[in-house]
Amino acid sequence: MLNYAIFFILLQSIYCEKHYVVHTKSENVNISQIEEILGMKHVHAMHNQHMHLFVRLNDADPDISKRSKIDNDLIDKIEEQEVLKRFGRHTMNTINFDMNPNKNKEMTTFDNINEKDSKIRNKLYYNPFEEEIKRVKFDTRMEECTKFDLGDIFNDPLYKYQWQMHQDYNNIVNVWKQDISGRGVNVTILDDGIFHDNPDLKTNYHQDISYDLNDVNDKYHDPTPRDDGNNEHGTKCAGVVAGEANNGHCGVGVAFNSNIGGVRVLDGVITDPIESLCFTINVDKIDIYSASWGPKDDGMTMDKPRYHSTEAMKNGIKNGRNGLGSIYVWATGNGGEMDNCNCDGYVSSIYTLSFSSVSKNGEAMYYAEKCPSTLASVFIGWNSGEEKDEKSGCHVISTSVHSECTTEFQGTSSAAPMAAGCIALLLEANPKLSWRDVIHVVTLSARITDSEDDGWVLNGGGYHYNEKYGFGVMDCARMVWYGKRLNPVEPMLNSTYSLIRSTRSVPIYRGVLYKHSIYVAFEKISFVENVELIIDMEIGNFTRGSISLFLKSPSGTISRLLGTRIADTSNKKINFTFSSLQFWGEDPNGVWDFTLDTLEKPLQFSPVKIHTLSVRFYGLENYPTIKTWHDSERVSPIYLQYLNEKSYDDPINTYTFISNVEKRQKL
Repeated sequence: MLNYAIFFILLQSIYCEKHYVVHTKSENVNISQIEEILGMKHVHAMHNQHMHLFVRLNDADPDISKRSKIDNDLIDKIEEQEVLKRFGRHTMNTINFDMNPNKNKEMTTFDNINEKDSKIRNKLYYNPFEEEIKRVKFDTRMEECTKFDLGDIFNDPLYKYQWQMHQDYNNIVNVWKQDISGRGVNVTILDDGIFHDNPDLKTNYHQDISYDLNDVNDKYHDPTPRDDGNNEHGTKCAGVVAGEANNGHCGVGVAFNSNIGGVRVLDGVITDPIESLCFTINVDKIDIYSASWGPKDDGMTMDKPRYHSTEAMKNGIKNGRNGLGSIYVWATGNGGEMDNCNCDGYVSSIYTLSFSSVSKNGEAMYYAEKCPSTLASVFIGWNSGEEKDEKSGCHVISTSVHSECTTEFQGTSSAAPMAAGCIALLLEANPKLSWRDVIHVVTLSARITDSEDDGWVLNGGGYHYNEKYGFGVMDCARMVWYGKRLNPVEPMLNSTYSLIRSTRSVPIYRGVLYKHSIYVAFEKISFVENVELIIDMEIGNFTRGSISLFLKSPSGTISRLLGTRIADTSNKKINFTFSSLQFWGEDPNGVWDFTLDTLEKPLQFSPVKIHTLSVRFYGLENYPTIKTWHDSERVSPIYLQYLNEKSYDDPINTYTFISNVEKRQKL
């Protein structure tokens, strides 16, 4: 009964918590005085120094804005914040392996284990003091993973199962061979916190790039989660990035010498200002933020970062990394064919780098969503089909709670930290790359996968793109090669064209599409990076999931910015910003066509009302260039893609970079 009472008190303290943004009249205010006046706890200053987040831990005063004690000389206004719903992107229960030598040393087989019971922990004998690490014996599910020669360069017992590191996949091993392992790069996991007492995280963990946003009374700001069995997600992400190598424990992180931190944010009440602090706390120290969460992947949710979060990310890309820009890595989502990741405003934001997941055969995982804002994909799962993949044990190796390890980290949750680790390797190779330089490197270095898929399109800029895979699968060695040679890209330009400025009633009937064209003429933008479609539309009698939105460029490239989602039966208005990378590298000048289509084909006129409709273009005045074999040479990256040559200083004799000529021949 006592445990239930404690749990009830904990729930009450969490869900009675209210968040307020307090606008002060000056930057230099006495925070303690405001705390006393409002009876609230100060959390942190926000992206605007006139704004502060305060928390009230009980519901005694529901209308705090009317308190008579407010000192008008200090406070301008107070805004109560809406509670948001955010979910981690993991798909199924996992079986964890406890590597603590002080616990049960008997190894349990899988024969009589219910694999869907997440409470079961398989015990594995392990003695870290033996000179030779004993072979770890798992069931036959994991035998296939060991068929790849990763080399005996680490003594970590689960390393031999990390097939994703192989050169035929994410090609991480060939970066390690160049003595690049993420040194000096700071990566922070935005999640439910991390158990940094895990032996694989202890050495690389740094408190100065960590924070606890869920417990305002924690004066140390330690991001360790509540140990209730539900908060291991962030720890798994951390291990993928920075699991220590050669310590005889678990496996090896992608950037095993990088510094890892965590922001505990999903383990309590989430509001817009709480999210915004994820992107601004320690922004002067953190290089890469990795997030594997977002709105619910149910095929019917359409949600986005609110005002404060968006402003915080703008601040990060402008001021982070000493002006080079913070790098925000995001997982695309697990809604599968029933969802569309462009309905997730975190994925579709121009400030984030979003990544999906593929299986060992290069096909999209069954839970992967598709959308034109996906930057690239990473190898994660063993089999692309749900039934086959659940029977496999060859998923991502990582850390779990305390001293535990897992071989079953799945979903696009593992894609984001895998990508973040590759970017950490890239930043060690060239720490002067800006956040947009990194995006250009990914677009140039990604390899085409699943070449038989009919979703591959060669756009007018010479880039291949697929809604499922983005520009292709990440190749960490190719990223490092390009990253060493890319000349800094020019400042990003942007311009907005309005298609509809005032409310227009648009009739839809008998399959007739609504089309609207606009002629675009830029003086400066000649290389498109990103295109946003901004729309505010009432959909009348239609369901939101029946509507599709398309853009066609002057080069003839067609991008589906919103695809149908049959589970989304809402008739709420669409007030959203959708984005597309599919026009990357194209010349934007000319006629752009907008098309609205619906699955529902009414026999009579059924109007929708479009209040605003505009297209925003982001891009460059001049084509980006890279250094080739001589620093004085500056050539187009597209030209370089046609050169099937190795770098003169490439120390990897067994690896040849695949050119886009070869890639196109496979299509």
